[in-house]
Amino acid sequence: MLETKNNIWLVLLLLIGLCLACSSDGETDEANKKADEANVSGQNQKAEEALANSGKEDYDKAIADLSKAIEIDPQNAEFYFRRGTAYYIKKDFDKATADYSKAIEINPQYENAYYQRGLVYFNKQDNDKVIVDLSKSIEINPQRENAYLLRGLAYFNKKDNDKAIADLSKAVEINPQAAPAYLNRGIAYAAKKDYEKAIADYSKAIEINPQGATAYQARSESYRTTGKKDLADADEKKAKELGYK
Repeated sequence: MLETKNNIWLVLLLLIGLCLACSSDGETDEANKKADEANVSGQNQKAEEALANSGKEDYDKAIADLSKAIEIDPQNAEFYFRRGTAYYIKKDFDKATADYSKAIEINPQYENAYYQRGLVYFNKQDNDKVIVDLSKSIEINPQRENAYLLRGLAYFNKKDNDKAIADLSKAVEINPQAAPAYLNRGIAYAAKKDYEKAIADYSKAIEINPQGATAYQARSESYRTTGKKDLADADEKKAKELGYK
């Protein structure tokens, strides 16, 4: 099945200036700690803008600053989640998993953490764990299109085409413009040898995204299987023009 690119919609926060200078009016250590925590929260908007405009070289800095934030507030699930995402982008999947798991331990209803941990497991090709985490994500947020898409891909990898189709159908129900869901559902239909439905889904994916080379190639294969050589040749040519290899 199509190896979809992961949409990292999550924005990491580069936490700046975590430590405040001690005040001169005799505040207690506890008061200073609360002041530090307030400063972390207050830096979020500025920090988000800083990291959003930065490149990968800043992820190490993000991890260092988030680690400092965790020292200040070790029960803040959001800090673990964001650090986990920095590790994920760096492809340090074991550390990402550990941080997402800690976020879930602190907040068992943290839907984003289940989704992202499922994404890590997907990259590690652990389809059973993908399904468990994405099912929890869907339980908490039943309208999350990408959760159905990702779980559908995991079911397909397990050769459970019917469950894959059910999840991908839910994804397009939520978002009728979800070209990857149509494309992958088409691939699942082709695996069931239902080429008519496969071609219909590929065509819809192409309608939504005319620059999608994989959809043309997939449709070409279904056309060729059903004896429609001219249409197959035209799609294969188009796929190559769009860079399919």
